[in-house]
Amino acid sequence: MRNSETTILETLKSLRKQTYPIAEIIIVDNVSSDNSVAVVGDYKKKFTNTPIYLLVNTKNRGVGGSYNRGVSKSTSNLVVLMHSDSTLRTTNELAKLVAPITKDKNVVATYSSIVLPRRVWVTYNFWQKLLSVRAVDKKQPGLNGKFDCISKKIYQDIGGFNITQYGHHIDVGADDADLHLRLARKGKVVEAKSEVIHLHYLGPKYSLLDLFDNRRLLARSYGRLLRLENIKLGFAALVFFIKPILVLLLVLPFMFPLNLILLLSYVFWYYSKMYVTRETLLNPRILLLPIVTVLLTLLEVYWMLKAFLFLNKSNV
Repeated sequence: MRNSETTILETLKSLRKQTYPIAEIIIVDNVSSDNSVAVVGDYKKKFTNTPIYLLVNTKNRGVGGSYNRGVSKSTSNLVVLMHSDSTLRTTNELAKLVAPITKDKNVVATYSSIVLPRRVWVTYNFWQKLLSVRAVDKKQPGLNGKFDCISKKIYQDIGGFNITQYGHHIDVGADDADLHLRLARKGKVVEAKSEVIHLHYLGPKYSLLDLFDNRRLLARSYGRLLRLENIKLGFAALVFFIKPILVLLLVLPFMFPLNLILLLSYVFWYYSKMYVTRETLLNPRILLLPIVTVLLTLLEVYWMLKAFLFLNKSNV
């Protein structure tokens, strides 16, 4: 966890309700500057059925480095990775997550589907709604650390998360996608029937600057992943080129005004929920939305290309 005082209790309470037995809960705090550690400390005193261990990083290890530390301290054959801004919607999600890996010896990891219910999304402020608008009421399966089960032995055999090529020190994510690819070389990585709600941040302080920071990290992560794994990603890599193509059309003068119309059409389609939701439509910031999203599109292409071209394997 990192600055998760608004969500960590929801995470822990949902784990407490699971029917599948939990040997231990290891929480790695990654130099939080809010009240997260104290919140966990208070909860530990009340929740005595399952041992809870709190590891506090004295320096920023990033998500991957924190997970590596936590797994190294675990005592079970199976480890479940879970973000501190996630919660489980039923009491059987853990049982559903581990089922494939306990039934098939060739399965080395399982992953769940992320969901963002509208009831959670509507509690966000305007800019946080914009960040996650495409995820509302959709299931997004993937091994991403939100709620995954992995064989501890296999995890350690492959070195866990790659904190050299990915991580906070170069402001690049996608280490979860890299982990998935490396696990798949050791055995089957399968989608379980479990679901996890991604709460994100439940406070009022999410700003436009936070939105740009999040989108910059994603764009740099895409560029990094394409640079290191483009051959292995195959056809799936084409999705990363939609925005660069739109931007390329924008700078072609002979395409004007068709290029601008195409870009704006893409913006209105991509963020359509912002224009049909009462809370966002009546917010004065909606007038800024076309400008902000076009600017973000341009910047994302720049950030992605910069990471792709200049963050090579030795430039870390």
